[in-house]
Amino acid sequence: MPTIHLPGDGHTGPIPDPDGTTWDPYTDDKILATLKAALFILKHNIRGMRPCNDCFKRLPGGRTFQEVFDDATVFISFDPSGPDSGATDSVGGKEITVGASEFKVGRWSVAATLVHELAHVNGAGGSPSIDAENTLNCCGLKGLFRAGAVGLRNPAEPDDNGPRYA
Repeated sequence: MPTIHLPGDGHTGPIPDPDGTTWDPYTDDKILATLKAALFILKHNIRGMRPCNDCFKRLPGGRTFQEVFDDATVFISFDPSGPDSGATDSVGGKEITVGASEFKVGRWSVAATLVHELAHVNGAGGSPSIDAENTLNCCGLKGLFRAGAVGLRNPAEPDDNGPRYA
């Protein structure tokens, strides 16, 4: 399972993006509880689903959802004020951050955001691709699909570390 970025864990996330996206540890117990509830949903309802695994296997990274989800080298951080629901440091990267706005909606929305971001970890590209968001349709989260969620933020101005994916 991905590793939750917590205070004192020794993990250093990516530098903040120019747009304000950050990669902070989880310090609020209520937000952390919602994240853990979302991970519970993924672990017990989605991990092992054949359609979801098949969908992820077709992404450029070639791994199933289960394989990506079981990768403890993927870190999940918190973004208290960034512009997006979530972000991944790069296509194929292993740093995910989930925006505070998703926690206001609830655990299912956080779970959907994590599936989307894990698709980027598995190679789903950014704009104009909607491959990451399309994984929700085959992972039992069709009701949380957002047609406008495409991926690359600020494609004309990537930061010094390369483009980040939402």
